[in-house]
Amino acid sequence: MDSEPSLKVAARKLAGVLHRYAASRGWHYAPYGDFSRGDYYIDILANVEWSRFDVTLVAKALGEHGSFDEFNKVQDWIEANLKDDPALAEAVDIVVRSPKEYAEGRGSLGLGDMPIDDALIMSAIPSGQA
Repeated sequence: MDSEPSLKVAARKLAGVLHRYAASRGWHYAPYGDFSRGDYYIDILANVEWSRFDVTLVAKALGEHGSFDEFNKVQDWIEANLKDDPALAEAVDIVVRSPKEYAEGRGSLGLGDMPIDDALIMSAIPSGQA
């Protein structure tokens, strides 16, 4: 998973796992983080040099602050749904945030960080869920 194309394939797979988690919660995707149009948003940064993913799952259901309980549920979901790809599961660093927390900023991009385009993330929404 050391090239940009393979990172994008892995990011799409990861996004699909997260979309299925959100569907299990009854949430609908908020394209481009527009929470007037949905309940959750996924932000993925892929680090090309380290083949790692920094993922932020943003959900209105969290109210003002992220939830440690929700973090544990998402982490367990990722591990259970990526049993066929343990290297990808191990390459994910996830945080769970409320829209308010997310709006306060994610910090700066590091060397080798590549933001994953929202169109690629939306392309992983299972049919019938959009």
